[in-house]
Amino acid sequence: MNNRGLKVKIKKSSVFLILILLLAGLLRFWHLGEVPPSPDWDEAALGYNAYSILQTGKDEYGARWPLILRSFDDYKPALYVYLVIPAIKIFGLNTFAVRLPAALMGILAVLLTYFLIKELFSNSQFAIRNALITSFCWPSPLGTCSFPGWLLKQR
Repeated sequence: MNNRGLKVKIKKSSVFLILILLLAGLLRFWHLGEVPPSPDWDEAALGYNAYSILQTGKDEYGARWPLILRSFDDYKPALYVYLVIPAIKIFGLNTFAVRLPAALMGILAVLLTYFLIKELFSNSQFAIRNALITSFCWPSPLGTCSFPGWLLKQR
């Protein structure tokens, strides 16, 4: 019996996609907690509310597990806060933990762009090009800051 070993056929587009996702991750995680140097006031409010809900189950106004946050009387959706809670539990209350879900969603946006374009146009090369563009364009700068509305725009 001739045992030649297992041959794995890897498509060129899969290798490019992995490289693009690594690049997207590098762009989004490079100095994530340090650039910009201080948190935006919305980031601070989201982090505080996530920490408060983690500790007490209530937001800064005493509402239990809210769906809408009253923070600064501009009423933010609470989804982002609930995504930040595990990061704060693991990394502590800091800028990196507050921005982490946005960075992860930015990488996911690149992957979803690839699959969407591939499905729409049935062309892997075209999808790879669009995923590469997505990793550099608008999701990159905003994909490292935590803005609740950004979840809806990017993801």
